[in-house]
Amino acid sequence: MSLISKVHNVPDPPLILLQGPHPLYKPAKENIVPPKDSHCQELQGNQDYCDTCKQCDYEIAYADRSSSAGVLARDNMRLITADGERQNMDFVFGCAHDQQGKLLDSPASTDGILGLSNGAMSLPTQLAKQGIISNVFGHCIATDPSSSGYMFLGDDYVPRWGMTWVPVRNGPEDVYSTVVQKVNYGGQELNVREQAGKLTQVIFDSGSSYTYFP
Repeated sequence: MSLISKVHNVPDPPLILLQGPHPLYKPAKENIVPPKDSHCQELQGNQDYCDTCKQCDYEIAYADRSSSAGVLARDNMRLITADGERQNMDFVFGCAHDQQGKLLDSPASTDGILGLSNGAMSLPTQLAKQGIISNVFGHCIATDPSSSGYMFLGDDYVPRWGMTWVPVRNGPEDVYSTVVQKVNYGGQELNVREQAGKLTQVIFDSGSSYTYFP
């Protein structure tokens, strides 16, 4: 899962960039997040603070060796909630101007990536901190290849049946992880314990394969 949500930015000078179905986003000067902003410090972590910089640069590398670089921006995002109410959200996101790796080989034309990680910069976390939704989101995958699944933000659309809840462990990498008790495949239980006899820890990663929103 991506740490932040990103849209394709108008680069200057032009670099390697995906072209989505809509015009590229060009942030106004007042929308650029400065280095002293808490969101920038959260994203850059232990990197040296830059007093003379006028923008918050970021660079993210993914497990498939893709990468994205750009600047952080803040803009207003309008949402329609489940009860039809319109909400305005102060949203911080990445404006990508240089992308490498498998991100360039996407079979579908996209305008960006939706960040759903467990970190402070993800869309669900920002929505929850502003009191727009409860701190819940779900990604339901269809079992029939010919149909599509759905994603919900907040607890209004949590299925009331067929749900099994597992504890999520807090890790240093802003990922959703849990401990595997056992794995059954083909009617047989597999040995998933590590050499020391401890149970294996796994992560839930919706970004291992791409999911596309129309």
